[in-house]
Amino acid sequence: MDPQKQKEIASKGGKAAHLKGTAHEFTPEEAKEAGRKGGRAAHQKRMAAANIRHRDIGEPELFQQVESDHERIDSLMMRLGDNAQSEKDSLFENLRDEIETHAMAEEHSFYPALAKIPECEGIMSQSRREHSEIRDLLSQLEGMVKEPGGEWLSRLSNLKEKVQQHVAREEDQIFSKMKEVFDESTFTRLEEEFTQVKRRENQRPAA
Repeated sequence: MDPQKQKEIASKGGKAAHLKGTAHEFTPEEAKEAGRKGGRAAHQKRMAAANIRHRDIGEPELFQQVESDHERIDSLMMRLGDNAQSEKDSLFENLRDEIETHAMAEEHSFYPALAKIPECEGIMSQSRREHSEIRDLLSQLEGMVKEPGGEWLSRLSNLKEKVQQHVAREEDQIFSKMKEVFDESTFTRLEEEFTQVKRRENQRPAA
């Protein structure tokens, strides 16, 4: 049978079961597992898209560095939601440090460069505000990581959503605008600044 036809039949069957009240209702555990699978699928899809972009010879090195950070942060958030309590402390510490180092590098390299362009003032103000909101969520989670119950998981979900929305806007709107307004030499300078800030933050003694 044609695959599309099979898909249509399955869809109609599911709708009929829903109307009759015979459709399967997920238990909380099943719903949680389904959410994890959906999150992993989204993560894998994003990784594949990033890999395609990385093969683009014309893509600035700065973009590849930023995307690599985004992928690492996304992976840490996924692992933090899945792992046992014994590993949560170290995973959260890694996530917090990765996000803070990445945010600092952006805020001291291409963010101020874009903020000088009148048409970019709005989106850069929004991006800085999102950084602040993400930091606030990290602070809340840090105070709860020893007892990660339902409220902790809810705030972790909020963090994931906030980070993913920020990343999507950055890799779409901000990257596109940077390609419009910056030449090759500017990209080279900003990439060096981004790398230097990350190196400095990574060498900073732990608090």
